[in-house]
Amino acid sequence: MTFLNSLKITVLLEDTAPREPFWSEHGLSLLIEADNKKFLFDTGYSGDVLLHNANILKIDLNKIDAFILSHPHDDHSGGMEKASHFISTKPMYCTSDAFGEHMPKSDLLKSVYTNVHHVTENIEITPGFWIIKERPTINTALKTYEINAVAKIKDKGLVIIVGCAHQGLPAIIEDAKKAFNNEIPVYALIGGLHLKSSNALEINKNIDLIKQENIKLLLPNHCSGFGSIKKLIDVMPNQTELISKTASGTFHSGSTIEF
Repeated sequence: MTFLNSLKITVLLEDTAPREPFWSEHGLSLLIEADNKKFLFDTGYSGDVLLHNANILKIDLNKIDAFILSHPHDDHSGGMEKASHFISTKPMYCTSDAFGEHMPKSDLLKSVYTNVHHVTENIEITPGFWIIKERPTINTALKTYEINAVAKIKDKGLVIIVGCAHQGLPAIIEDAKKAFNNEIPVYALIGGLHLKSSNALEINKNIDLIKQENIKLLLPNHCSGFGSIKKLIDVMPNQTELISKTASGTFHSGSTIEF
């Protein structure tokens, strides 16, 4: 069973940027460095913020090895047009309905992105780093499919990277663990948890699940919601220690974590 030796995740953009010179917008984009490979995970809404922050971080988007689009909602796919100059010929991993009604300029982008792989089955895109097969979304009116990334870290466990968690955390965690025969625990959960509009009962159910799974590290951002994140920090201070010390209380634009 192959594990990664190293994993580094940099937030290229999300909804907050509490320190200059980084920009923010409603959306998400991450740079994932898995051993010697670099993956772009989502592009945000405009493309402008992605390119600006990448420049500030001195990240050369020409060196991206592959592009992962978690789902086609415009706050994740909207930057694809401006990012296409760097990534349109690279392998793109996405849902089967990616180039549909939810993606801005989908017809144009479908003709530009020429190396598309629809993730209908789990796929290992570099040793120790997987894309988990698509599932239908359940907690959004804009129905689509979503995929998630999972890194296997030696002596720690699974690091699950999500765009918006539209399938719901129970399904996301179940699918990630099932991909490895339920033999590897979930170590960390990173990205948008889509708890922004959740009521107290829903938030508490997710907290109970995270506790039950004994997840060690939480780095929520984007659509997770400030109130929900505050609740996570209050009831799980050890798992949320890193974000509790940031100016925004989230895994914000310009932030980096290494495993």
